[in-house]
Formats: sequence, structure tokens, C-alpha cells
Amino acid sequence: MNDIIIAYPMGDFDDGFVSRKSYESDFVGFLSQYASIVKLPFIYIEEGCEFDPDPDYLLVNIDTWGLKLFLYREQGKIDMPFLIHFHVIYSQHVYISYLLPLLREEDIVVVGSEYSKKCLLNISDSFDVPVIPLSLDIDEIVSIYKQNAHVGTEKKTIAYLGQLIKTKGIDELIECMPGIVAKSKQDVTLNVIGPLSGGDIMGEISDYVKKLQKRTDELGVSHHVNWTGVLMGDKKYQVLSQSDIFVNPSTFKIETFGVVNTEALACGLPVVCTQWSAFNEIITEGKNGFLVDVREAEDGSYKLDRGQLISRVTNLLNDGALLDKMKEEARKTAYKYHYRELTPRLMGLLKKKEVAVKGQWESIKKKTFLDFHHLFKKQWLKTIGADSTDYKTYQQMEKANGLQIKFDSQQRHEVFKYLSGR
Repeated sequence: MNDIIIAYPMGDFDDGFVSRKSYESDFVGFLSQYASIVKLPFIYIEEGCEFDPDPDYLLVNIDTWGLKLFLYREQGKIDMPFLIHFHVIYSQHVYISYLLPLLREEDIVVVGSEYSKKCLLNISDSFDVPVIPLSLDIDEIVSIYKQNAHVGTEKKTIAYLGQLIKTKGIDELIECMPGIVAKSKQDVTLNVIGPLSGGDIMGEISDYVKKLQKRTDELGVSHHVNWTGVLMGDKKYQVLSQSDIFVNPSTFKIETFGVVNTEALACGLPVVCTQWSAFNEIITEGKNGFLVDVREAEDGSYKLDRGQLISRVTNLLNDGALLDKMKEEARKTAYKYHYRELTPRLMGLLKKKEVAVKGQWESIKKKTFLDFHHLFKKQWLKTIGADSTDYKTYQQMEKANGLQIKFDSQQRHEVFKYLSGR
């Protein structure tokens, strides 16, 4: 084991969001095989307590903590460099702008995809950061796959895994089911794996999911759709392994990688997904899956090409030789995302702490990130309305409960288009 010590801040809240909960626990678990992980109660940071052993890095997830840890460091309550893995860019763009002037030379910043890196570089050239994709324990998933792999040709199964919200495209997949059923040579079932509440692990069935279920009745495909609810760990991989194809129709604006795609590949499933986010960094057209075109609608939403999705899925289902070839390629691709391949690359960036970090709170507390305009792309400052939006000072941000900066829907859309290059 490496002698690097990484502190993991622990709050008193329960994050019920499925993918964030599972990813963060996996990420910390993988790190623990290469470094010493110490759990640091958040109250220790708030009160500026010393911690023994003295960590070399503090693991920072701005999805969870926002600016808090950066501001506490400037106030002298934290004296260690940060290890920052940006999972989401679009919905955190204001936080990211605020934290950029607070980054230190000793900090390690990584992203999970070239797409994420491109988004960050559209904010500032300072974000020329290494790309280390999100990883999985591929060996563990493959062992489950080998025990549960789908055999036989009497029935074909499509799998969907993710939140059950509109921007994840599950409604588009449901609308495509009559065409898929009609054009497939065998009986077809769609397993919808996801929280019936929408995005949280717990909760009552959402109105949106009720509408989807009603729609399957109207389309005459309700007996072809199986709503599994949330499945975690082995159960999730068992259902995936018993499928033939994975479909990811997402046009979710905060999508930056698509770890569900790599989970599916590890289970031997070719992936049919949208040409979206970093999906084409994982899926190679005609090799381990297919990419479906997406267009922007008049209302600013994004729609996939339904005819293309139906064609891609049914071609795979009806061509046994092609399906088998792609399944083999899927399993090969998955090993590129094994944590034993990727975590050592991350560890290679870390080093033992040499100096204590000195805070600069008095000099920055009355400033906003706009006072550091030289760090940012001019087009970025224009896109976020630097001249017209009332951005708070760092001191005001510290006292505010949440971001307190609102963008209307058109502004949010323009930010997305600029960051993503769409």
C-alpha cells in the first residue's frame, strides 16, 4: 500500500441519490487499496481541529460540499491540499468559477472524461487537467456475469438502468418499444432498472413513472416492460447479465461520463446509446455498440432519433452473429475501466505533504471570482452575464444557505450549449 494518507470528510446527512451514493462509496473503497483513508468528521473541519495522523490530501466532492471546504481552507481551518474529482460540470459551473481562484499548486484536480475536460477548458485554460475515467471492479462484475449470463434464443431482453426522469430518455425508449417489438424476430422484454420514485433510493412512485406505465398500456406493450425498481450490487448485475442489449437514451444535461454504460459492458452487453456527453469515448460505433443521433428541438430540449434507435436495437436482436461479436467486444472494453488499471494512475499524481497550506481569507473575503477575471475565458464571462449578474462575495457565499444565484431557463440553456460545445 502507498503511504499517502487521504482524509474523507463525513457529514451527518444521508444522500439518497442512487448513482452518487454508489459511486462515492466505490471510489473511496478503491482508493483504500492504494492509500490510507481516514474518515474526518465534518465538525473537526468546522472547528479547525488538528487531526492525527496528518493527512496528505482532503478528498473533495463539490457535489456534496459546494464551496464550504475551500472557504474553510482560506480561513485557516484546513492545512492540507485537496484531491478533487469533478463528476459534474454543468450544474456546478458557478461553484467551479468561485473555486478556481482558490485552487493551490499542491491541489490535484482530475476529471472522468475528455468531455468534462473540454467543459472545464471552456471556463478557463487553467483547467488543463488529467483525465482518469470512473472505474469499477470489473472482475467482480464479470464473475456475476458468468454465473447469470443469458442463454437461449426464445426471448430477447433489453435493459435500461438509471434514474426514471424525462431527461434520461426513458420515455423515448418506451415510445420505441412498439417498433422494437414489431421488428424483432423473437419475443422482447424491456427491464427498467431504476427508482420508481425518480432519482432517490427511497420514496413513493412518482407521477412521471405512473404516466410512463400508463403509456405502456396505451401503446399495447405493458406485458413487454418489467419495472424492477432499484437494484443494487449483485442483484443489479444479475439482471443486466441476463439481458442481451443495454439501451441508454439519456440527454441529461449534467451527464459527464455514463458509468452505467461501463457496467453494462462488463456484463457483456452491447450498448445502444445517444451521441451525448462522453458516451462516444466509451462506445465505438459498430464495435461494442451503436450511437443514436440527437437533435435540439425548438423548445431547447433534445430529442433522439427514434427510428435510428429502433433500427439499431432490432438489427442487434435479429443478428445472432453480430450480437455475439459485440458481446465479446463489450467484455474486452470493460477492462479498460477496471479500478486496478485506473486507480494507480491517480495515485501516481499524489505525493506526501511537504508544506502546510496558508489561507488568504482576509484578502479575498470581500471579492468575487470576477475580481480574478484574468483566469477565465472572456466568452465564459459573457455567457454567465458577468456584467449584469449580481455575484456574491466570498464572505456572502459563506453565509448564504446554498448558491443563491438563479439563472432563468434560457440562461441555463446557453450555459449548457457553451460548455458542451453543442
